[in-house]
Amino acid sequence: MSKLRVHAFAVSLDGYGAGPNQGLENPLGAGGEALHDWIIPTRTFQQLQGQGGRLIDELHIAIVPVLLGSGEHLLTGIDTLALGYACSEHDTTSGVMHAVLTKRR
Repeated sequence: MSKLRVHAFAVSLDGYGAGPNQGLENPLGAGGEALHDWIIPTRTFQQLQGQGGRLIDELHIAIVPVLLGSGEHLLTGIDTLALGYACSEHDTTSGVMHAVLTKRR
């Protein structure tokens, strides 16, 4: 069975994947676009298109040194340990810390 891997889901230092005041015209909310400034110039950005549709086996989270204060929190109500996830990798690069959560089989 193939795995679904989410590459580089960006969150703020305080854990938000989008800022406050989200809407159709502003889907990332106030300040949310700053979460993606680091990835836009990379080749990986092109690979992000078209992902989704099933349970996630591996989640690459990019933690960006930006504070949003409120908005859409990535892991609210999700018990990652009970679902079988563990941090399998972590690394720090310029402007972002990368962590990979992998579901144990």
